[in-house]
Amino acid sequence: MGSLESPVGYFFADVEGSTERWEKAPGPMQIAMARLEALTDELFAQHGGVIQDRAGDGVFAIFKLGNPLQCALEMQLAMQRSDWSSVGGLDLRIGVHAGEDVGDNQVDRVVANRGARIMSSGWGGQIVVSDDAADNFGTPEHAQLRDLGVCRFKGIKDALHLASLVHPALRRTEFPPLRSTLFDGAAAEMLAGPIFGRQAELSEVVSTLSQRRLVTLVGLGGNGKTRLALQVGAEVASSKPVCFASLEALAGPAELPVALASCLGLQLGAGRSADQQIIDYLQDKQMLLVVDNAETVAGRARLLGDIVASCPSISILATSREPLDVQGEALVRIDGLEALTSGSSPALELFAYEARLKDPSFAVREDQLPVFRKITALLEGSPLALRLTAKWTNVLSLEQILTRLVQSVELLESPEASDQRQTMRGVFDGSWRFLTPAQQTGLARLSIFIKAFDIAAATKIAEIDLETFAALERKSLLVRTGQGRFAMHAMVREFARERWTTMGAGEEEHVRLTHAKYYLEAVRTVMEGAPVAERGASLEGLRQDYPEIRAAWLHAVDAGANDLLKSTTEPLCYFLYVRSMMREGVEIFGTTIENAALRRHFASIRANFLVHQGDVEAAGVLASSVLTAEEGPELARAHANHVLGNLAHIRGDFEQADARYNAAFDIRESIGDLRGCCFASLSLAALHLLFSRRETARHHIKRGYRLARQIGEPFGMLASHVYAGDLAATENRVEDAQDNYEMSLRLEDSAPHSQFRAMLHRRLGTLFVLRGDPGSALRHHEEAFDLARELGDQRTAAHALIEIGKDWRLVGNIDRALQNLLRGVRFSMTLGIQSCLQRGLLELSQVALMRGDVGGARRLVSVLEDADLGELRTDYEALLVQLAGGESASFAPVTITDLLNELIAEAETDTLKL
Repeated sequence: MGSLESPVGYFFADVEGSTERWEKAPGPMQIAMARLEALTDELFAQHGGVIQDRAGDGVFAIFKLGNPLQCALEMQLAMQRSDWSSVGGLDLRIGVHAGEDVGDNQVDRVVANRGARIMSSGWGGQIVVSDDAADNFGTPEHAQLRDLGVCRFKGIKDALHLASLVHPALRRTEFPPLRSTLFDGAAAEMLAGPIFGRQAELSEVVSTLSQRRLVTLVGLGGNGKTRLALQVGAEVASSKPVCFASLEALAGPAELPVALASCLGLQLGAGRSADQQIIDYLQDKQMLLVVDNAETVAGRARLLGDIVASCPSISILATSREPLDVQGEALVRIDGLEALTSGSSPALELFAYEARLKDPSFAVREDQLPVFRKITALLEGSPLALRLTAKWTNVLSLEQILTRLVQSVELLESPEASDQRQTMRGVFDGSWRFLTPAQQTGLARLSIFIKAFDIAAATKIAEIDLETFAALERKSLLVRTGQGRFAMHAMVREFARERWTTMGAGEEEHVRLTHAKYYLEAVRTVMEGAPVAERGASLEGLRQDYPEIRAAWLHAVDAGANDLLKSTTEPLCYFLYVRSMMREGVEIFGTTIENAALRRHFASIRANFLVHQGDVEAAGVLASSVLTAEEGPELARAHANHVLGNLAHIRGDFEQADARYNAAFDIRESIGDLRGCCFASLSLAALHLLFSRRETARHHIKRGYRLARQIGEPFGMLASHVYAGDLAATENRVEDAQDNYEMSLRLEDSAPHSQFRAMLHRRLGTLFVLRGDPGSALRHHEEAFDLARELGDQRTAAHALIEIGKDWRLVGNIDRALQNLLRGVRFSMTLGIQSCLQRGLLELSQVALMRGDVGGARRLVSVLEDADLGELRTDYEALLVQLAGGESASFAPVTITDLLNELIAEAETDTLKL
C-alpha cells in the first residue's frame, strides 16, 4: 500500500496463554489484568491511541495521532519492568497494521480484520508489524524491523509482508516462525469479532485436549463451534503450532487427504498413498490440527484416527454437526448462549456488540430484558441467529423483532449476505444436503412436534424407523432434552416444516391428524384407564406433553374431527383440572368451533375454569347461555349447573348452590358419568360443611369417596380426605383431622394437584392455630398463598390471606395482620366470596379491639348482624360478648365498601408515623 495520505494505525494486543492462568489463579489474575489495563490506558493516552474495544484479555486501539510502533515498544518494555510473578508471568503479543482514514470515526473492518490476524500470528513478547504500518510510522530509535517475509493468511486474499520489531532493551528478540499463518476458515468478521461467554466450554476443551488427542465439538450449525475452535487454537498456540483446515467444500471423504495436505503446505507425490504421506509428514511434528466442518466426513474419517494413532505429538480438534465415530474421540457439545434472568449475559453481550456496529448508541434497557430473553429463547441462544437478529435493531424495536420472530424466522434470512453459510437458511441447507431421502422425509414429518417428544411418539406419528431417528439425533438436528425426550431447534423446525408442506396436502393432513389422535387418545387412556398406582407418573407425562396436547387439540378442531373431540373433551377437562392447569383450561376450551353441540360443551367447561380463575361474571354468563339453549349435550348442562352452584356457593346462597349441585349430580348419574358424580358429591360436601350441616356433609363425603374408589380416581380420594378432615376439625377431633390431612398429602404426592396442596396447607395451618402454635400455622398459610398465586387461584389466595392475617394477630404483629386482612377482604369483595369476607370482617374486628378501637370493632360487627354466618356463628357471638357493655356506635356504615375504604385510609395514615 505504501505511504498513505491520512494513515491510521490499527493496534491489537492480547495476553498469551491467559486461559490457563485464569484457571490456576483467578484472584491474582484479576488483579494482574486490572494493572495491565491501567498500563495500556496510560500508554495509549501518551501516544495518541484511542481504545475501540476490549474483549477478554485483549485490546484494540486506533492511532490517528502519534506513533503506534513507539507505543508498542514502550508497552513491551513496561511489561518487562512489571512484576507478574503472581500469575506465573504475563506476555503480550502485539500486532500493528495501517489503513486510510475512512472518516466519521469509523473502523475499516477489512484493515481491522487483518490487524487482528497479524497479532494472532505472533508470540508472547513479540511485536508483529505490517509493511503498511512500517511505511507510515517511524521506527523507534535504536529499534529495527526483522523481515519475516511474505505471509499468507487463508481467508485473506492478499499476501502480507510482515516484520518483527526488536530493540536491544527487549529481553526476547528471537521467536519461532509465525504460527497462525496456517489458519483459515470462518468469515473474516467472525474472526475479528470477540467471543462472548464460552469460558466454561473453552476451559473444558483445553482441558480435554490435554488428556485426549482427538476432540470433536458437536452441535447445531450456527452455535459457534468454529469461533470456539479458533479461540482454542489461539490459546493452544502459545505452546505449539496450530493448523486450520476447513472441510466445508469437500464433495466427499475421498477428498480429505488433499484438503489436509493443502492446509499443511504438503505437496503430495505419486507412488504412495496420500494418507501415508500425510502421516509420515506429521510423525515427528508437534501440532494442533483444527478440522472445521468435519460433518462432511463423519463416519468415514479413518485418516484422522490414523493420524492420532501414528503421530504422538499431533492433536486434532474437530467441529462437526455429528460425531465422527473415530476411535478415541472425545465429544464436547456446544449449545446456544444463555440469557440470564437478570443483568448481563453472553447472549446479551453478543447481541449488543453486533447492534452497535450499526448504531454505536444501542443499549438494552432494564425494562426490555424480558423481551430480549424471549428473543433468545426463540433463537435458542444461537450465536449466528443473535447476530443476524441484531442487524435489525437500527430499524426495529426489540418488541417488533420479537413479534416478527414469533410469526416466522424470515428475519434471519439475510438475503444480502455474500456468504450463505452465515445465514440460518444456509446453515440448514448445509445439513439438509447430507441427509438421505428417508432422513429428509423423517425430519420434515418430525417438524409437526411443537416442543419435546419421545421415540414412541416419533415412530408412530412421523412413521420413522429407529435407525433414521438415531441418524438425525447424531447430526444434531434432534437434541436430547432429558427423561427420554427429544426436541428440534425452533429454526430447524420451521425450515423443515417448509419442506414438509411441499410434500403435498394429503401428506400434511395425514400427519396432523395422526398427531391429534395420538395425543388426545393418550389423555383419554390415562384419565379413564391408568391404574391408581401409576396415575401420578402418567399425569406428569401428560403435563410434559401439554404443548403437543394443545397442538393436537387445535389440529383436531381445524380438521373438523368432531368424533375425536367428542370422545376426548371430558378426559382433557379432568386432566387439566386435576393438574391445576386453570389458565390452560380457559384457553383450550375457548377454541372456536362450528359444531353447535361441541361449542356448548366447550363453553360449559370453560365456565368451570373461569370460576377458579376468579372471573365469576364471565363464568355465569357462559353457564346461563348453555342452560337456556334449546339443545345441547347433557354433560354440558351438568357442567353449567355445577358452575352456577359454584357461584351460589361463593355468594353464600346455600339453597341455590345445593339445588344446582344436585341437578348436576342427577344429570351425571342418569348418563352413568361416575367421575362427574364424584366431583358433584365433593362440592356438596364442601357446601354443607360451610353451613355447618355436618350429617349431610358426612353423607356427601362418604358417597364421593365410594365413587372415587370405584373408578380409581386419586384426586377424588384426596378431596374426600380433605373434607373428612374439615368435618373432624369442626367436631374438635383434632387427631382425626390431622390424620385425614396427612393422608391427603400422601395421595397428592402420588397424583400432584397444586390447588389441593394449597388447600391442605390452609387446613394444616388451621390445626396449628387450634393447638396454639400460630408461628407454624403462618408457615403453612403462606405456603398456601404462594401456591394459589402461582396457579392464579384467586379464591384460595383470598382465603389464605385472611388466615395469614389471623396468624399475625395471634403472634401479636398488628400491622402485618391489618395489611394481610385488608388485602384478603378486598379480594373477597371483588370475587364475591361471602364466607371469606365474613371471616375477614370478624378478624378485622379483633384487630380493632387489640388497637383499643372498640367503636371500630362494633361497626365492623354490625355489618354481619343479619348475615347467614354458618360455621362462623359461634365466633361472631363470642365477639358480641366481648363487646357487651361498651358504648354504642354513634353511626353505622352505609356499605361494607365505605367501611373498608375508611379502614384503608386509616392504615395508610398510620404509615406516616406521625
